[in-house]
Amino acid sequence: MKVAVINRPNDPDSLQIYYSNLTFELSALGIEIVPFGEEEPIPQDYDLVWDPGMCMRPIPLNILNSTIPVIGSMHGVKAYSLPIHELVTNQEEEQELITCKNLLDQQWKEFKDKITALVTVSEYGKREITNAVNIKSEKVFTIYNGVNTAIFKKEGKRKSIGKPYFFHVSTVNPLKNFNRLLSAYLLLPENTRPDLVAIIPDYTKMVNAKGLHIISDSLSQEEIAEWYRGAIALILPSLRETFGMPIIEAMRCGIPVITSNVTACAEIAGDAATLVDPRSVEDLKNAMSKIHLDPNYRDTLISKGIQHSSKFSWEESAIQFRQLFNQVIKKNKDKYPKMRKLEVTTTVGCQINCSFCPHSIFYKNYLKKVSDNRHMSFNVFKTCIDKLPADVGVSFGGMSEPFQNKECVEMVLYAKEKGHAIEIFTTMSGLNFADLKRLTTHLALGTKSTDDKLYIHLPSDNNWEHITIDHELIEKINFLISNDFSLEFHYHGENIHSTLQNIEFKHRLNHWPLHDRSLNETTVIKKSKIKKGKISCVMNMEVNFLIPSGDVLLCCQDFGIDFIIGNLVTDDFESLYKSRPFKRVLGSLQDDSINSVCRNCHFAVEIGHKFDTMNSKINK
Repeated sequence: MKVAVINRPNDPDSLQIYYSNLTFELSALGIEIVPFGEEEPIPQDYDLVWDPGMCMRPIPLNILNSTIPVIGSMHGVKAYSLPIHELVTNQEEEQELITCKNLLDQQWKEFKDKITALVTVSEYGKREITNAVNIKSEKVFTIYNGVNTAIFKKEGKRKSIGKPYFFHVSTVNPLKNFNRLLSAYLLLPENTRPDLVAIIPDYTKMVNAKGLHIISDSLSQEEIAEWYRGAIALILPSLRETFGMPIIEAMRCGIPVITSNVTACAEIAGDAATLVDPRSVEDLKNAMSKIHLDPNYRDTLISKGIQHSSKFSWEESAIQFRQLFNQVIKKNKDKYPKMRKLEVTTTVGCQINCSFCPHSIFYKNYLKKVSDNRHMSFNVFKTCIDKLPADVGVSFGGMSEPFQNKECVEMVLYAKEKGHAIEIFTTMSGLNFADLKRLTTHLALGTKSTDDKLYIHLPSDNNWEHITIDHELIEKINFLISNDFSLEFHYHGENIHSTLQNIEFKHRLNHWPLHDRSLNETTVIKKSKIKKGKISCVMNMEVNFLIPSGDVLLCCQDFGIDFIIGNLVTDDFESLYKSRPFKRVLGSLQDDSINSVCRNCHFAVEIGHKFDTMNSKINK
């Protein structure tokens, strides 16, 4: 078994510990691990790719576009679980977290269907991510973290400060709840309370309190284990954890644990710790007092903790990963490529006649190579859709305005009835008001259900389009705005057309930049260079293209109609990916002597290209 694994050397200690321990144990089980960076192409000829560091940060582009099965380890999506004021310490962090969440919202809309499996480190983590991104629960697996028993054990050196002390280890993060812990500690009688040692790397706040020792340096795991062994108890009152490694580490080192009764803390601690309401200073104070003053209770917790923590090991975690890897490989062995979306052109020849679109090239080639029947019939559409798996989305737009075909509304509703997610790219030309209302009634366009989406192309001030701007168009726009639909308006020129600039689009209006259409030069767009060497398709060839004849093109960039991979009227679905044209394209990705549309495509990248990813702080 060969697994390509993303390695981020600048990850925080917790993720590096996770990565290093699991890759070590997986290698010991005979699994070949090949690390690669998040801005590097995925190594070829591997069984699957694993991202062990998913959390509140963008998904790397190479993972989004992987052509082999993807497994991710999700360590938390905190911005979906708690109010933002409990997650950040300043306005800059707040804005960064909001920006990251908005990007993740967009990425997970499609990635939740593409990712093969997602591993969480607790049942709480599974619930959190399932609810946050609406991923199918059967794709999410819980594999608990382990603990390094060579480091975290009862036997070994102990730190001493000359008097008893409580212990806390965390990061500078409001979720760690240190302020409430400190308030509770200060409520204990000053003349009898133990000291409090807190390891919080990069902590800069000046706190003057008798008995308090804050260590703001980063310590090794060995040093932290020494602090555990010398302590009366660990106090970890986090508002939220998806695991809580210190809980198990402290138990293995033979000390009691006080932790939260919420999120994963209670799950990981079980009945072997004292659980408190993390928002109750009084609860925290009482728990510290009881453990300090009741030696029998403390001994009971120590015994339970050692027994409970023995259930967690990195070796066992790796064994469970191997089982999951085997399941994924077996399921995907010899499986044909998966279509994610089928784009439909209902009519050949577009009356909108956008000057940046080489639709005339497509029109001429269709009549020359395919058929003089330019309009897709409902029967042809139905035959093709009936062969699609239900999880394949159906997109209407393609090479022309979809509603030029009078049967397009019925096609949309039929595809929806068959269970497909629907996208519509339209200028609304040819779509009357009654049918627009009919579509919005039957499609899942509410904000709580984003299965379906409308993309409305509006005219720009460059006059590149021939979209009629009249009272009916404005009435349709206002109708869509007045309802809480999941839709987006866009334009391609420098500005939206002047007659529409007074409409309150709010956040729904976006500028879509133009790109070359597979080297087809127009009056607006010039040709770009031909891609050389090994290349990769950003779309993974998962978005294929249905034309009125029932033929399926490789993608919407094939204006020359050179790569028909099959026909859904006469062929079955699987045969599309066994055809000679499709195999030819696969070969062309590795060999630039083989001509294909991909060599001329905006969505192809040369291997070695540095992917453009968002660099942001890591927030679990």
